[in-house]
Amino acid sequence: RELASAYGFFDVDGLEDGDVEWWTGLTEPPEDVINLLEFFISRYDNIEQPFLDIDGVDGNGVITLREFVDGLDNMKCTKFKQQKGQTRTKEQRID
Repeated sequence: RELASAYGFFDVDGLEDGDVEWWTGLTEPPEDVINLLEFFISRYDNIEQPFLDIDGVDGNGVITLREFVDGLDNMKCTKFKQQKGQTRTKEQRID
């Protein structure tokens, strides 16, 4: 709020934290996040649909790592398969 008031000259009187929608620029997220979004956007009309496809029809609203990996496999997403000569750190791998 303070930044919006000081630098954006917005009137923030009465503004609650829940009233703010946080956004980021496309250069800020990691490259893998951008690649995943590109994959989803090129195949779905609604960005919520891939989540539902991964979680399942009777899903619990939470995706585990196993569900995520299996879901990407079912979608035939190969963006994160390790390419020959490519190395990924433990933190970058989802296998």
